[in-house]
Amino acid sequence: MDNRILKVGDRTFALDDLGCLQRFDEWKPQFAESMASEVGITPPLGPEHWKVIKYLREAVERTGRTPIVHRACRDCGLKLRDIERLFPTGFHRGACRLAGLNYFERYTPPTAASSPGRTYLIDERGFLVNPDDWDERFARQLAEDSGLDLTEAHWQVIRYLRAARERTGAVPPVHTTCRACNLELEDLERLFPRGYQRQAVKLAGLSLTH
Repeated sequence: MDNRILKVGDRTFALDDLGCLQRFDEWKPQFAESMASEVGITPPLGPEHWKVIKYLREAVERTGRTPIVHRACRDCGLKLRDIERLFPTGFHRGACRLAGLNYFERYTPPTAASSPGRTYLIDERGFLVNPDDWDERFARQLAEDSGLDLTEAHWQVIRYLRAARERTGAVPPVHTTCRACNLELEDLERLFPRGYQRQAVKLAGLSLTH
């Protein structure tokens, strides 16, 4: 890749700063094959990889949204450990990236969210713009707004995500979080029914783009 341009034969693909395809409609199978090594997969991609990639593209074309990892696993007949095996960098950073999805398809200028005695700058999807502004009041307020009653099990995940990001500089993929918190995927889904990125990561004041 050079200047965020991926060249494959006589084709070029424009990438964003995170190495994701900028335009969903410009995706070609050659893109996924060429990006495989970037996400820890030794080419060529196998039938199981293509099953997930095809599913993701069809789901986005049908609904306009990336399905959460729980639904993707169910619809593809896979377990979380299968996603980990197939896409070692994670669901979003691996499978979604190969499917030509990115994180900024509907970005608009940030807005503000309030909590007693504090104002937080969030983007249009509700993610905290600056993760260093996070405190527990932010998580409590966001949870209350979505009708979620935070328990110690929720806080275990939230605090792990904060600590992992502080330690490594990145949000861990879902399978790493499940393993670290001794949870099955079904447990995580029960705790955060809106999804890993859209609820657990969001409550921790993070996003996969931080």
